[in-house]
Amino acid sequence: MLKDAGLPRRRFLQIVAGGTAALALGACGENADKRKKLTPYVWEGSLLGAETNLTLYHEHDAASIAAIKEITAEVKRLAGIFTIYVFGSELSRLNKSGRLAPAAPEMLEILDVSRRLWRESDGLFDPTIQPLWELYADYYATPRAPDDPGPSPEAIATARAKVGLDKVLVDDGSIRLAVEGMALSFNGIVQGYLTDRAHEILRKRGFDHALINMGEYRALGGKPQPDGSVKPWQIGIADAEAPWRVFETLEVTDRAVSTSSPSGAVFNTGGDVHHIFNPKTGLSANRYHSVTVTAPTATIADGLSTVLTVVPPEQAPEILSKFEGAAALLRPLEGDPIRIGL
Repeated sequence: MLKDAGLPRRRFLQIVAGGTAALALGACGENADKRKKLTPYVWEGSLLGAETNLTLYHEHDAASIAAIKEITAEVKRLAGIFTIYVFGSELSRLNKSGRLAPAAPEMLEILDVSRRLWRESDGLFDPTIQPLWELYADYYATPRAPDDPGPSPEAIATARAKVGLDKVLVDDGSIRLAVEGMALSFNGIVQGYLTDRAHEILRKRGFDHALINMGEYRALGGKPQPDGSVKPWQIGIADAEAPWRVFETLEVTDRAVSTSSPSGAVFNTGGDVHHIFNPKTGLSANRYHSVTVTAPTATIADGLSTVLTVVPPEQAPEILSKFEGAAALLRPLEGDPIRIGL
């Protein structure tokens, strides 16, 4: 999630078996003379407000440094497309005028993936949710009593009339919003999209082993070991109620991991009015402490972790089955964790 693109989701993932020492490691290979000495290079920083950690394995640090420079430049370029509150960005111009012609290929691509998630979730994943977010953000900008009921049903209905991905029309490379006052936000998917772009850069540069953390995780290969073997990366899911404590550890190779939690960004003091809305009701969904999804790409993992936070546990397997290789760990507000495909 880009920090300035509305209120960002708080992420509950951390590397629990990282390692930042620059050690020479033997890469796997069938022949000893083809073994490469790989050196881990770790970069930590902030890209557009998102905590970022890149762990890259290569024979030469210079290759890792060059890759990181390209990744940071690409993220900044994409910010000029997807950020809402940056003057002149493609998304801000679309939301202001209701039309974008021509739209950047990346805008059309992320909209296409969003439409697939919208379709397969029966409309529960919807990037046109921004009018609801603005309604609640404006309402709670004024201090409210703990038992305040929130925006009126009439105000929610007015905002919901501007929601619906079927009202976003794409024709010959242009985008048009069919209802006045509509606005898009890709907060539920864009961090995954940026993560996948970083993965693509590393793959094209010849990296075989890396772990990308840009709010979402994506592993390229596994983690090389000093003895020449390669093991899965270990990613810890932090406890949404106590983020300093690891709730569960997942082992991943060539996969992405995304976690969504309603408590990541709340509007009211009670914590039950938050940023993850059900588009069909206009209300916050309160079913889980957190939802974690693993999938082949970070874009899909990000989108699915958002939509599964809205649905009841019995509906989650059906949605996941429509995305090859997707699995989930649901942690309900009450009861034991639910594992689907893990």
